[in-house]
Parts: sequence; structure tokens; C-alpha cells
Amino acid sequence: QKPIQYLKLMHFIKNDMTIGEGVLPSQTNGAPQLLINKGMDDGIDIGSPVMNNKGLVGQVIHVNKNLSTVQKITSNNFAISAISENGTMAALIIGINGSPHLVIYRLPAYEKLRLGDHLLTSGLDQIYPKGIKIGKVIKIIPTNNSQFNEIIIEPATSPQSFSQVMVIKSGNP
Repeated sequence: QKPIQYLKLMHFIKNDMTIGEGVLPSQTNGAPQLLINKGMDDGIDIGSPVMNNKGLVGQVIHVNKNLSTVQKITSNNFAISAISENGTMAALIIGINGSPHLVIYRLPAYEKLRLGDHLLTSGLDQIYPKGIKIGKVIKIIPTNNSQFNEIIIEPATSPQSFSQVMVIKSGNP
């Protein structure tokens, strides 16, 4: 039986999805990854987005018959096209290897992000459906150039604190 949060998300996301279990968190070449018990036999492809009921977890980067490797959003140079919850700001969020946080480098200072603002997937990259929670702004750091700020984001989900994930099958409309 699927928890109610999964049912709400499955209605929200129009793609076909499957629920998998985290098998083992791991690292490959210093990049944090998660192994899940779903693979090609379950319709999972490389590039499939992975999330849980709190938000975006990452993306499938390797798949075999019954197992997939997920690169977490906090991995080095993992990039996500994002919008603010109110839809007034768009930016590219980057993972920072070795850090539990995400960052937006050089956000124009005129963008009115505030501490606590939530960021969502934009859908513009055509990988992640629009509206999946990514995280919230926890720090705004002015850069040497007063026209830009660096934004630190706390992910909505901690990849170490869950066992079930939803994988969006990328080949379906």
C-alpha cells in the first residue's frame, strides 16, 4: 500500500512512476550515490528523475537488470533548473560535493529571494517535471561584485534519511 503522499505526487506528475527501495548509499570517485532495487526490468532508464515525498533526490546514472545507481542532487556539479515557489525567479542550482547543501552562484542582486523561500524544479530542462520541491534558501552571501549574490540552499530531502523513492520513468509522456 502506497502512503498518501505518494498518491498525491503520482497525481501531480503525469509520467509513469515506480516505487523503489534504497539498497545501499555509496560513493563512486567521491560522488555520493544511492543504489535502488529497480532497474531495466522495471522500465527505469538512465536519466530517470528520483524523488521521495519531501522532494527531489537525484537522477539515475546507471541501470542494470534489477538495480539502479542514483546520483544525488548534492553531488559535485549536479545541476537543476529551478524556479522560486512564486514563479518570479529562475536559476540554475548546483550540487557541492562534500557538502549537504546546494548553491546558486551569481544570482543577480535584483532577484528578491529571501531566507526560507522554497525552490522548485522548473520543468525547463525537460528532465524533471515542473514543481518538485528542491529546497529552501538558508543563506544569502553578497559576492565581491555587488550586482550578484551567492545563494545557499538546504535540500528538501536528506538522501540518508529515507528508504523508499519514486522513480519517474523518463520515456513516457
